[in-house]
Amino acid sequence: MPENVRLIRSRRKLSAVIQNARRMLDLEREHGGFSNYLRSHGGFEATLEDLKKQFKYLGNEGAFHFLWVVEENVPDYQAWCQTHH
Repeated sequence: MPENVRLIRSRRKLSAVIQNARRMLDLEREHGGFSNYLRSHGGFEATLEDLKKQFKYLGNEGAFHFLWVVEENVPDYQAWCQTHH
């Protein structure tokens, strides 16, 4: 077993980290700030869907958590889970 299980060892995932960082910077430039990009979709579900399209290895849970962490308006988690699982 590897000593540090938190390290990313997959080349595809490491490449995705770099691509995602570049995409984030592109979206920031295109929209005059990443917050502007997040708020350009007209609502939570549209933002969630676009995030999953823009970034590799990002699913429903990760997108929800990201939006919650950056203090975007998100629905109640328990209610949201009932419709997305």
